[in-house]
Amino acid sequence: MQMSRLGRLCRVSPFGCLPTDARLPLRVWLSRLRIRIFSIVTLDGLANMVSTFALLMVLSCGQAPDDVQDLLKSKTYGVTWNEPDVPDSQTILEIGTGSGHGLSMHWLRFQPGPVHVEVFAVEFQEERKPYTSKWPPDNTPVTVKRGLITKPAYDVLLQKIAWLHSAKLVQRKLKNSDGSSADFWVSVHATWKMVSLIDLDWAGYQTSSDEYLYAVPRAIGVLAAKATKNADFKKYELTAADREWARGRFEHDWKRSDQQSSHWWVRERLLVIIGYVGNDAVLPTLKKLLQDPPKSESSDARCVYHAINAVTRLTKKDVRTQPVESMDLKENRLKVLELLTQKP
Repeated sequence: MQMSRLGRLCRVSPFGCLPTDARLPLRVWLSRLRIRIFSIVTLDGLANMVSTFALLMVLSCGQAPDDVQDLLKSKTYGVTWNEPDVPDSQTILEIGTGSGHGLSMHWLRFQPGPVHVEVFAVEFQEERKPYTSKWPPDNTPVTVKRGLITKPAYDVLLQKIAWLHSAKLVQRKLKNSDGSSADFWVSVHATWKMVSLIDLDWAGYQTSSDEYLYAVPRAIGVLAAKATKNADFKKYELTAADREWARGRFEHDWKRSDQQSSHWWVRERLLVIIGYVGNDAVLPTLKKLLQDPPKSESSDARCVYHAINAVTRLTKKDVRTQPVESMDLKENRLKVLELLTQKP
């Protein structure tokens, strides 16, 4: 395969093109890279050329773009901007967001393709209605959608995320700590050829004392949401590969949220979502959850309830007592465990 002029000058790393002689600062590298932009032509065609041009435009300024800097302006912490590595355009980006009191949770996956970047979205939105039953109604809608964004737009998003990830935040001394009742969750996971590049996770209330901890992942979530405004999402039927990805995403988020008190509502919603979008490979994790009685009558008990419902959807076998919302948890937990033991 014939390499482009840019390809001959650079080697590929998890973060993109780096000089062959040394990892020079980006500004120095760009100053030495004396090529005409229209000579950057690869076999991937015009889309990659435009994508490369867009990325170099963002990089060439030598400092974080204004809209990125604006996302990390606060009285509660100081910011030191470090020069980021060049992200590879084939990086897979996954974003998780949720609002505790907003009764919502979302997964986004950005999957680069030859011409466009596919955006896969899983959305959980619980209705804000009081219930009088023992357990929440088992009817929360989970929707799956698919959209597309351009490769240049995705490359710019990756570079802005690289700037955010390179920032070092230091909390300032605060006379008082302000807080709010707004609780949220945000998760950022970026991989390149199965290598984890970014893995951030935070859940809790919006407070001035914790802002330096969640500011970066929250800012990345904001940028990702903006990048998908014109993705033209449409309802989408899950493939086996999609369900396997969802299984892996659930396992990742479950491990991060398990045993963390601030993630209690995150765990509950993860269990609801996986019942709709998962596959049989997640059943061992659900079985492990069901093996022991819940430690409390609140969130731990609801997790068992949601796990029972998830197993029912995934196995397409319903052994629950009716009505579901009034089930005896111990009785149904044991019945579902028996079902899972018998399942080949």
